Amino acid sequence: MGVPEIKYGDSNCLVQHVDSGLWLTYQSSSAVSSRMGVTQRKAVLHGEGHMDDGLTLSRSQTEESHTARLIRSAVLLFTRFIR
Repeated sequence: MGVPEIKYGDSNCLVQHVDSGLWLTYQSSSAVSSRMGVTQRKAVLHGEGHMDDGLTLSRSQTEESHTARLIRSAVLLFTRFIR
């Protein structure tokens, strides 16, 4: 098959923990929280990996990365404030 290569934005990657062999996946949200508009997924480690658990990697400039972190922090802060 050749040498594995990850191309940013093109490759779907499955993440497995080296020591434990567990796969990175997400925990399903409950029906109540999905009706209320909460769509955040919680990352968990699981014994079985699934094809739909793939991650797409992308590159960004330092400024874009910093801006994304600020936006995420602000959203979390405003969500706590509103609650």
